[in-house]
Amino acid sequence: MNGLYGVPQAGLQDAMFRLNAIANNIANVNTSGYEAEEPVADAPPAQGDTVQRSEQPASLMNTSDPSDLVSSGNDMFALRQADGTTAYSRQVHLQVQPNGQLATDQGLALVPALRVPAGWSGVRVDSRGAVTGVDGAGNTIVDATGKPITVGTLAMATFAAPQNLNSLGGGLYSASLSSGRAQTPAAGSVQIMSGYQLGSNVDLATEMVEMIETQRAYDASTKALQAVDSLVNGAVSIPVR
Repeated sequence: MNGLYGVPQAGLQDAMFRLNAIANNIANVNTSGYEAEEPVADAPPAQGDTVQRSEQPASLMNTSDPSDLVSSGNDMFALRQADGTTAYSRQVHLQVQPNGQLATDQGLALVPALRVPAGWSGVRVDSRGAVTGVDGAGNTIVDATGKPITVGTLAMATFAAPQNLNSLGGGLYSASLSSGRAQTPAAGSVQIMSGYQLGSNVDLATEMVEMIETQRAYDASTKALQAVDSLVNGAVSIPVR
C-alpha cells in the first residue's frame, strides 16, 4: 500500500520545493545583482529537486560612481574570500585599502591581487579592465607626459555553464561540478561597465503566475494524498470473515 502514496507525495514535495524557490525570488525582487532561481525540470531521480540560476539579463542601475563595476557579459570578477577560496561576482564596488590593495566594499581582494601606488584614493576601470588612478579631488592621475598611469588589468573568469554556479549569497558564487572550472575569457571579449550596479532579474509578474499554478498543483496533490489515505483506511477497516 505504501506505493499508493508515491505519486501524490512526490507531487506535494515538488510543489513545496517550487513554492520555496518562488518565495525566495519574490523576497529578492529589489536585491541588487540577485539572479532568480529556476527549478530544474525532469531532474534525474537520484539528483532530487534542484535549481539553477536564471539567465535572463538584469536591469542596469546608473550610480555615476566609477568604483561600481558590472560585467556586461558572462564574465565574472574573481575575489579572494577570508578562508582563501575564490568567489565570483558579476559586479563589484572597488576601494583602495590602506596598504594600497584593491578590494570590494565587502573586503574581498581581487584575484590575482592588485595594488596601487601611495596617494591614489580611487581607481577608474575601462571597458577592457585596465585600471588607472584617481586622486583625492577625483582627477585622473597621469605621468610626466600627461598619459593616465595604468597599474594593471582586472583578471576575469568565465564558465561553460554559469547558470549552475553555487550561490553563496550577497551576489557571490562558487564553481560547481556542473558549472565547470573557471576559464580565462577570450582576448578582447571582456566588457566592463563603470558607474553601474545590477538590478534583480526577477520578473514579479512571472513569479506571481508561477506561484498560482504551483499552489494549484500543491492543492491537487494534497487532495490526492487525502483520497489515497481514505482508501487505505477504508480497506484496513473492512472486517475479516
